This record gives sequence, C-alpha cells and structure tokens, in this order.
Amino acid sequence: MDDALSIKLELDKAECLRGESVFFKVTVTNDGQAPFSGFPEFDDDFKTVSLRAQSRRRQLTAGQLSAGHRDGVPHHDPQEPAPTITLQPGDSATLTGDLLEWFSYLYPDTFDISAIHIFGFESEPVRLTVRPCATVGATTSRVASQNPTAPLANAWVHDDSGENVIFYEQQSPIVPRNPRHGIRMATVKDAVDPQAAGLSDSTVETGHVVWLEGKKLHVASATIGDTADVHRGDLKAPFAGRILGSPLSAPNNTLWIPLINSDNTEAAIMQVASDGTAYTYPIPLGGTTPVGPYACYWEYDLRLHFCWAGDKGREVHHARLPLTDPDSGFVSRSAFVSDDPITWIAGYLDRDAPFREAPYFAEQTPPAQRDRPQPPPPPPIMLWCVAATPSALHCTRVHTGRGFETDRVTLGLQHADKMNVIGSVVTNEKYELAMLMADEHGRLFYASTALRYCDPLDKFISENVTTEAHPGLVTASPQGTSPWVYLRHVGQQKTVVFTRIEPREELDPVERHERKFEERRMRR
Repeated sequence: MDDALSIKLELDKAECLRGESVFFKVTVTNDGQAPFSGFPEFDDDFKTVSLRAQSRRRQLTAGQLSAGHRDGVPHHDPQEPAPTITLQPGDSATLTGDLLEWFSYLYPDTFDISAIHIFGFESEPVRLTVRPCATVGATTSRVASQNPTAPLANAWVHDDSGENVIFYEQQSPIVPRNPRHGIRMATVKDAVDPQAAGLSDSTVETGHVVWLEGKKLHVASATIGDTADVHRGDLKAPFAGRILGSPLSAPNNTLWIPLINSDNTEAAIMQVASDGTAYTYPIPLGGTTPVGPYACYWEYDLRLHFCWAGDKGREVHHARLPLTDPDSGFVSRSAFVSDDPITWIAGYLDRDAPFREAPYFAEQTPPAQRDRPQPPPPPPIMLWCVAATPSALHCTRVHTGRGFETDRVTLGLQHADKMNVIGSVVTNEKYELAMLMADEHGRLFYASTALRYCDPLDKFISENVTTEAHPGLVTASPQGTSPWVYLRHVGQQKTVVFTRIEPREELDPVERHERKFEERRMRR
C-alpha cells in the first residue's frame, strides 16, 4: 500500500452510556507530494471502511452495511468496481457515522476502536469507555401514519447520581430493536415523564422530546447529522395537565404537541415553529367530557385525527384538523356508537382500502374516461374501538368516514372490565390490533386480534415484567418484512430491552444474526 495515504479515526466523546450515540469521523488523507488516483469513494455498497472494537474480553467488528444486515435487508455485491476519485496532495476524504448504529448496543467495557480501510491499512486506536446505564423510566410512542422509512422514536431516563438524564432514541422501522441513535437531550433534578415525538417522514432531521411541569412545557430538540446539535427551550402551556401520546416532529423543524388538562375537560394542540413561536388550537370536545379513551392520530404531516369517548362512554367522536391550515379549525362528527362502554381506541390509515374496494384497471374505466382515469379515493382513517365486559374484550374495527363497523373480534378474558389498557400497536400486516393490559396487581396481559386470544404476558415471554418496568408495545413499519410486535421495557440490568412477542415461532433478523454468531463462537 502506498505510504502516502494515512487514516485517522475521531470520536465525539471518550465515554458514553450503553445505548448512547458516539458519532465518529474517519478521515483518509493524501500526505504525499503527488496526486493519488484510484481512491474508492466511501459508498456503503462497496464496504470501503470497517471498524474494530477491541477490549480485554471481546473483539467486535462492524461495517457500513452492519445495520442493514441486522434489519435483514438483502445485499448483493456490486458487479462493477467502486467509483474512484483522485486525492490531490493534502486532500482528504471523510466518512461519518454513529457507533451505536454500526455496532448496536456495546456492552459496558473499555474498547480500543480502530478504522480499517479496504486497502488494508488501519488507524491508531481510540479509547472508548462504555458505562452501564441505570434506566429509571421509559416511554413508548403511540406511532401514527409516517413514512415507512422514518425511524421509530422513543424516550428513556437515566439516573446519574440523583439527576435524571433524558435520552431520545431512534430505532429501525424494519426491526424496532435495532438502534440508530441515542441522544442525550437534557439533565433535570426531578422525576419526569418525557414524551418523544414521532417522525412524520424520514427526511425530518430534528427530533423532539417534551415534558410538562405544571404549565411549563419543556422542549428539547436534536438535529441529527454528522453529530447531534441539541437545544432546549421552555414554553407556557395553555393549562396544567399532561401530554397526550404522542407529539409529532414534522418538516421544517415544526413540532406538534397534544395536551389535556388535569381533569380531562379541555384539550388542545400546540404548534411550535422552528423559531420557538407557539400557537394553540383548542380541540372542540363539546359535551363529551371528561375525556376517557382516545387516539391522537397523525396522518403523516397532513392532518390530525383526534378520536375520543367520554369516561365510560359508548359514543366515539372524531375531530379532524388540517395541519397545513390549522387556522381553519377542527371539523367534528360522531364516528361510532358502541353497545358497551369504550375502554381503548387505536387508529390507523388503511392504505390498502382504495385498491381493495375499487381496484384500478384501465379496462374497467368507462370508454369516455380512459384518457383521464380517476385516481383512487384517499385511504380512510380506521379505528379499533375496544369495549370490555366482565368476560371478554370486544374489538371493533370502525370506518370513521362511514361510521359503521367492518369487523369485530371477541377475546375471552375474565374480569376484562377491571383491566387497564396501557399500550397498543396496529401491525403492518392486515392491520391487526395488539394490546398490553394490566390488572389491579400490576400483572400484565397481552391481547391480539391476530392470535384471537388474550393471556398473561408471562405465557409469551420468559421474563416476569410488571408495570414497574415501564412497558410498552412497538411494531415494525410497513417497510418491515413481518409484523413483529415487541415488548419494550426496562430489563433487570436497568437497560431498555426489546422482547419479541409475536410471531412467536419466527426469529427476527437480529435474533438470527445473534444465533449464527453464537454458533460460530461455540465451534471455536
């Protein structure tokens, strides 16, 4: 290898917590006196650079395609050689990334990290210490319609010698247990319940975490690129209360925050512009208060659909706000009336409905219209409305625009009317509903319209998880290859862990990767 080239690795910190981002930069420089031609560009498909993490107990390697491998994304080596550039004397080429995304979760240890070029030369090692985290809180977003490639966003809290450090995390939408970034957002003295804003699109560069103390609304934002640019600000909320799940990070660094007051009789949406200017839009609740079960559902960054029922009520109302013209106000209507009191509402966008109900074929278009065929109607907003009786959960699928049920699934469960639903997801396959429930003793139950039954959670997973572990459900986006449903919770090691619940018989790509790694280790 020509001695004119040198490679250097830089990390943005020398110490991190397990699950925290460490941004890096790899720089290759032509230190010679003559131009160097034929230098391969840092294209992921050509796997030009890899990283090695070496400690006394383990050696790990990661490359430009490692995150994709853990997602199960197939990769075929290019048939053509990598495109090349010419480095003039003194010129450099750089590659940036996040160790968390490349390696996934590094175990607490002290590592020497080195960068290795495909030409065979490597950098001097850089020391990194990974400390264990002490997670004391975790919140799971209620995901709405977003671009399938947009990362999933959640929040967690680390206890740092009595102070609370708030983290914002992004997970892969394909396999949610696969991390992308974990950003340190703020340090506060008091216990908080931070809410991460979902991302409407993969092009949204700024993520947000919000938490409320009285009428003081705290906002922390992180613009993620080659590193994370974090800012924090405070706003005055229209009333004291709580943040509804979940806020939304939209393009142009716009943040939308749903709020409700302490006695559940007033609700509003706050729009926070990129310059910090805030606008408040009250939600017309009418006489349906106090608000009981609800779904605050974002249709990308186009519309907000707020669906709710009164406490122990049977009628579900639907209020819609165009985010592109919020000054025009909400439009409200009755969406559904249940036979039994509603205990939970979950929304989703039925993307398949226009083609399922009216498939488009040119030969089906009237002859006079074949030159200008009509586009399919927009996808409808659908709801899963859950009612509980003493012996069962009745899960009804509702078309909000037409106001009638399209499907009903009954799940047998004793004392269902005494259960509290604490989280749900709608899967990307057939839009099935999965729910996490708790009884008065904190014992968790899992209900699934796909499995058609509801059982104690310990029948699905080996861990004994209670409400004290801050549990929530996450699922893959439509980009995922399967409708994975995971329990996200704080594990025994005080870290946020993801445990697959269904499909029960099928390993996800991360599990398959880990099994192959363990098999290779055992053969040695």
